[in-house]
Amino acid sequence: MARTKKADKTAENKKKRKEFLDLLSEPFDEFEPGHASYIKRDGRGRPSVMTKQVLQKLREAFSIGAPDREACIYANVSESTLYNYCKKNTDFLEEKEELKEVPILQARSNIALALKSKSVGDSWQYLIRKRKAEFADMKVEAQIEAPLTIDDLEALDRGDVNVIKENKKEIKKKK
Repeated sequence: MARTKKADKTAENKKKRKEFLDLLSEPFDEFEPGHASYIKRDGRGRPSVMTKQVLQKLREAFSIGAPDREACIYANVSESTLYNYCKKNTDFLEEKEELKEVPILQARSNIALALKSKSVGDSWQYLIRKRKAEFADMKVEAQIEAPLTIDDLEALDRGDVNVIKENKKEIKKKK
């Protein structure tokens, strides 16, 4: 039975589409065949979800400071898939942690450049939220033996420390 030109062209287009889709969803190992962590695949089993495109999307998300959950949503993979991949590929885990630091470095750079023009703005707020121990205002709790009176505060303004010491002695005598 003879095929028509249209049928031949349709079959050829289907074949090209299939090859293209296979190329896009090709499993990706970051390691070359000689590397110690390279696992040779025998063609059986489910193909890996971690393709080049998925890894690129994860890198993009991590480089803007996205947490693991948001990066997985963006790349359309589950968190457990990411964690399993990180267990097998410690290099990617290290890269992920480094990429998460990029926005902080950019904010520091913005602050350094903005110091010249005296406008720090959003970069400063970002650093306060992300690095509380280093940049945020700290609350310090201190026990005060005797409460300060208005006279004591006025004496502090004047720089007269002796008045406060005398008041403390009087309070201790009363106890």
